[in-house]
Amino acid sequence: YLSDHPKHSTHWRVTRSAGHNTLPNIVGPWFPRSDDEDIHDYYCASMLSLLKPWRQLAQLKTEQQTWEEAFLAFIATASVWERDIVAGAQYYYECKTAAERRS
Repeated sequence: YLSDHPKHSTHWRVTRSAGHNTLPNIVGPWFPRSDDEDIHDYYCASMLSLLKPWRQLAQLKTEQQTWEEAFLAFIATASVWERDIVAGAQYYYECKTAAERRS
């Protein structure tokens, strides 16, 4: 946290050495589907907030951009690791749909 943040003196950020793998434990519902048009803006905002470093909303997207435009601009320059996370989130739904079709 920055020095003027209320949690600055009580919370710390832990950095790991290069090559350290940490598996996040995401509590609550899974990330939204990328192929559901009704919640596509929510999907784009969720992926951006997860993967793009930010402190203020303006760092995720400009006022002129839609969430989709901001997400597409980010993904165009994203690392392989970041694109793998996005693909993995959608893979969950592909597997779920395939399992539901089989039963």
